[in-house]
Amino acid sequence: MRMLGLALPILALATGSAVAQDYPNRTITLIVPQTAGGNTDVLARCTAARF
Repeated sequence: MRMLGLALPILALATGSAVAQDYPNRTITLIVPQTAGGNTDVLARCTAARF
């Protein structure tokens, strides 16, 4: 059990570098079907800032 506990983090580190990519590699367009300045618009702008 201890070997499994040591092997899993090492395996995760080894495979993480092979899978890493620059995502997204182009601009994301976020469409909000509500009026500007409303609660949904503010939430969408805060969420889009994290992208």
